[in-house]
Amino acid sequence: MDCRERQAEGMFGRIICLTRQTDANASRQNVRPLLSTPRTSPRHEVVMLRRFFTWISHVISHVWRWLTGPHYPKEAAMRFATWNLSHAVKRGVDRRARAWRHLASLRADVAIVQEAGRPITGVSASIIGADPQLRDWVTAVVSYGPAIRELDQPVRPTWNRNAKFTIPDAARPGTLAVAVVDVPAARPVVAVSLYGMLGYADQSVLRAASDLLPLFDTPQGRRVVLAGDLNIHTHSNDAAERRRAGPILGLLESFGLRDLVRHAKSRGVLTQGAQLHLEPCPCGLEDCSHVRTHRHPRAAPGRNPSRWDSLAG
Repeated sequence: MDCRERQAEGMFGRIICLTRQTDANASRQNVRPLLSTPRTSPRHEVVMLRRFFTWISHVISHVWRWLTGPHYPKEAAMRFATWNLSHAVKRGVDRRARAWRHLASLRADVAIVQEAGRPITGVSASIIGADPQLRDWVTAVVSYGPAIRELDQPVRPTWNRNAKFTIPDAARPGTLAVAVVDVPAARPVVAVSLYGMLGYADQSVLRAASDLLPLFDTPQGRRVVLAGDLNIHTHSNDAAERRRAGPILGLLESFGLRDLVRHAKSRGVLTQGAQLHLEPCPCGLEDCSHVRTHRHPRAAPGRNPSRWDSLAG
């Protein structure tokens, strides 16, 4: 007995037949299907064609937007600085003025400041967080060159243009400032200055984060630099504060922000001055992204003597 495999192919299916030949004059009636895959129905073919043309229309739409939309050249680097000027505020008017002069000498394009003493001097423009209590310090975004302006209000997320949100709303007065930085020949950058006011600073950060959330569902939310003195620590001496700090910082990263210190360390471009790693960060994390920004000379024995902060964007 001689067996041979024959396959017949169609546009949307394949039939495999086994031909049994008992003699040289075997007829086609000896051919019987052994294994087959069902042929698609005309209705299924119509559905497939619709999907194909829908995909083609999307491709054409994206190509058209690319051809007719704005094209931005490769951007030059923009320098951001962040600083809590509290100690300058507490040491008198002359010290405040020297602090502002020192900040200007850093040659940053934009400074994101907290507890910054009034009056603000030596800047091109400033956006100050609303504070009806008119303290002698402010949370602000200041410019040393680029044009900055208030964030357009209300904020309307792309998923529902009828929804309206005002920033700030729930944030504690004087703890949040938001500015739009106009970048020549490129999309604007939103700069956010955030201060975690002591007395449940973690609650202060959460209230500000709830205000900022709708911003990240808008086109402007794709280019945000957030910095500040949050006063929450994954290395706090308070166990309850340590438990809360990680999830709160994780919430900010869930908005799409990236830990810039960790990113700079991974690229080998982070410098921390002459005191780099002179004392290890007490957080104990393998991928620690904290930077020592202040040391308390009169810290009590057994307590962490340094302030370690972070930056996201």
